[in-house]
Amino acid sequence: MFDPKRYILAGGTVVVALGIGFVMQQSPGANAPSTGKVAATQTASLDTRSDAPSVVQSGLAADLDALDLSGVTHTSANPKPEQAVEKSPETDAAPIDEETEIAAATPVDDETATMSDAQPDPVRKSDSCSVEMTATPAPAAMVDLGVSAACLPQARVTIHHNGMMLSYLTDEDGDAEIRVPALSKDAVFIASFENGTGAVARAKISDLADFERVVLQWRGDAGFEIHALENGADYGAQGHVWRDAPGTITRAENAEGGFIAVLGDRSIQDGLRGEVYTYPVSGAEDASVELSAEAVVSEANCTRDIEAQALQISRSGDLSVQDLALTMPSCDVAGDILMLKNLLQDLKIARN
Repeated sequence: MFDPKRYILAGGTVVVALGIGFVMQQSPGANAPSTGKVAATQTASLDTRSDAPSVVQSGLAADLDALDLSGVTHTSANPKPEQAVEKSPETDAAPIDEETEIAAATPVDDETATMSDAQPDPVRKSDSCSVEMTATPAPAAMVDLGVSAACLPQARVTIHHNGMMLSYLTDEDGDAEIRVPALSKDAVFIASFENGTGAVARAKISDLADFERVVLQWRGDAGFEIHALENGADYGAQGHVWRDAPGTITRAENAEGGFIAVLGDRSIQDGLRGEVYTYPVSGAEDASVELSAEAVVSEANCTRDIEAQALQISRSGDLSVQDLALTMPSCDVAGDILMLKNLLQDLKIARN
């Protein structure tokens, strides 16, 4: 059971880095400016107590010259009939511009970036391996992804979308079915395998503006969680939305409150994982949501350096990004909780 009293102050150092990180360009044309905006004044702290560790801010930018684009195959998405994507005259694949490809690819040698799906011993690429991917819009600005790679059964695949990166495994037939939140109206998804093969799919998300969305992502058993206190709710009460009380998509569609999507395959020890909180803004009354990122001290993360990345997309489509790294306290306090204040920005919804 969740115990809100077991909060402590870590003895390590918190570092917050602001920048574009792995944010995918949202413009449809190679020369068009991105519509996403990155906030430059956000900070994070562990506590408001006077003995809290200092916070250091530094810039963070992706090195586009260090991006590896090899092995990615462009395949058409599978939107609803009324949302069909215009095809290129040279190919059946949905047109993906060069700028979008570069921004979504995996950095090779960027030591400043927090999140990466690079593996120490990648499998050698097979020229005969074909990967296909579809992306179908689902309720509440979610997307159902289908990945098919018969040559890669029970293989690790990383899903990339607008800076969000998640690790999954294909089944014995090389297939994976995954539901993920969309972070842009013209949503591009990349599936990349460790042998260098991959595929791209795209879907039009007509209801994205009806929701505000917060992403917290990390690698392995870092212990992070999103907690949302809706409209003044207390911990453990109705309106406290978190992993063990995640809410539902139906609740969000009816403008009754938000929901948490827990993402990434927990069976992959060092896999990329995340949680996404979604709150309805269309048709809702005036509302406020107090958000916090929290880390539970465990045997898996105690005394370790852990990292996380927070992405927030507003109703207007603006995107803010923060990276965080901290040293977890001793294993003697396993079960206690670190509250990372200001890493996630509270939501204030005004009725139109």
